[in-house]
Amino acid sequence: MNSIIITGRLTAKPELKYTASGKCFCQFSLACTGMSADTDFIDCVVWNKQAENLCEYQEKGNLIGVAGRLSTDTYQNKEGQKVKKYVVSVSTLEFMSSKPKVQEAKVVEPEKNSFEEFGEQITIDDNFLD
Repeated sequence: MNSIIITGRLTAKPELKYTASGKCFCQFSLACTGMSADTDFIDCVVWNKQAENLCEYQEKGNLIGVAGRLSTDTYQNKEGQKVKKYVVSVSTLEFMSSKPKVQEAKVVEPEKNSFEEFGEQITIDDNFLD
């Protein structure tokens, strides 16, 4: 059985890509911390509608869960050496939380006559307390 479940935070804003045949996919990385203080970075790939949803609704830092199978990707680096990389081929994707968006505080100034409904204006003499 080849099955893997991981929870982690997106390391970057996911970007939608397309194959030559027009099939959409998204490659992304999750930052996962375990029992040690070290952080592992797990490469993942998701396809079709799940890729579209991931790119539309998620941002860097959001917590997501993935389930899928572990596969290997082999390529040659710049020095011509064969390199093996592990990638999670995602079959199930779950949005677990989002990073709170910081909103700018909007200052609302009262209208000039906004206190008219409370009655007439009075003045307080500062000498009252002496």
